[in-house]
Amino acid sequence: MSELKLLLVLLSIIFLSVDGATGTITTAAVPIYGTETFHWGADVHGDELSWYWLIDNAVLTESIAQQREITVTTITIIISSDFSLVLTALTINALPINDRLRLDFVGISPVEDIQYSFTTNNLLLITWSPPTFFSTDIPQGLPVSYQVLVTDEDGDSILNATTTNANITNPDVTECDTFDISITALLAQYTSMNNTISNNGSYAVNITINKDNFIRPNVTIELSCPPSQSNTFLTITSDSTAVIDQYTFTGTDESINDIRTLIPYHQYNYTVRVFNLRNKLQYETYTIITITVPPVSVTVPPLTTATFTCEGTGDIFNWLIDSGTLTDSIKQQRQILVTTTNSNNTNFSSVLTVNAIPANDGLGISCEVVTYNPFINRVVAK
Repeated sequence: MSELKLLLVLLSIIFLSVDGATGTITTAAVPIYGTETFHWGADVHGDELSWYWLIDNAVLTESIAQQREITVTTITIIISSDFSLVLTALTINALPINDRLRLDFVGISPVEDIQYSFTTNNLLLITWSPPTFFSTDIPQGLPVSYQVLVTDEDGDSILNATTTNANITNPDVTECDTFDISITALLAQYTSMNNTISNNGSYAVNITINKDNFIRPNVTIELSCPPSQSNTFLTITSDSTAVIDQYTFTGTDESINDIRTLIPYHQYNYTVRVFNLRNKLQYETYTIITITVPPVSVTVPPLTTATFTCEGTGDIFNWLIDSGTLTDSIKQQRQILVTTTNSNNTNFSSVLTVNAIPANDGLGISCEVVTYNPFINRVVAK
């Protein structure tokens, strides 16, 4: 029989003798010379580290494996997220120390079918199924204990407890939380590999501002976690220091509107802080609103005319419109009338009358009297 066929036959034999129980294999006498190698395999229905090879009732260690020239090959086949099939093969070289060696395969499989749910009063309920395979060397009727560990996204412990039940609860945990649930089975001297599942929650907040009304903005705060499952606070400060309002969100709505009248020319900071029900800060965000008032158009009764008078002594007299000399063309365009008198060619007295038309709104009007020395005397009238 070829070595491959021998391996398949021996694997089949061990499969029949090891299925959730202790597998006991006693080697036959083998020659102490040559290179013949024996193979064993087992279907352990669990993680390979949940099970152990025993060599003459001692756990197989690296030291023993090196001394007896033993190698172990393990293959894990994933059947589903809750179940895996492990095939393990142990190879022993034909040495005198290995003659009539006793082999046992023992251990406990992990828990299965971990599930969790949230009750209406924010209670986390965790359930699972017991291990399905364990060694027959464990006393019959011995209860299985379970180490249950729940940690948040920072690795901080939410729950760390041991129970003999296949369920457990923990308060103040909601679907908004991010956490890992890890359960390990404990039975007699054996500890299973842990089985872990996770929940990815969110406490994110989004703030938007509608400034249709400049001094009465509508601030909309959208929560990914409703107030009934968190402790969410809004703080409003003016000019970064003075707290003008602070309150806690209540109810079940995930969208809250804050509408209030703000004072122009001030800066307001809207800060939202979200704590979980265990009062650990999960999310913080803010937005800044600066209140400015847009230009306001004011309608007043129009004046029919406006009259300005300018007097002075000099050689030349001029009216200035927006810093430019008043010409006949500008007079006509802006409907301006000027009456000037000159006594002794040096004493000027002038009256300027301007009509109230849109083109003259905000018009700058001044006059100048120039002497040849020269001297300028400027009067500004607006």
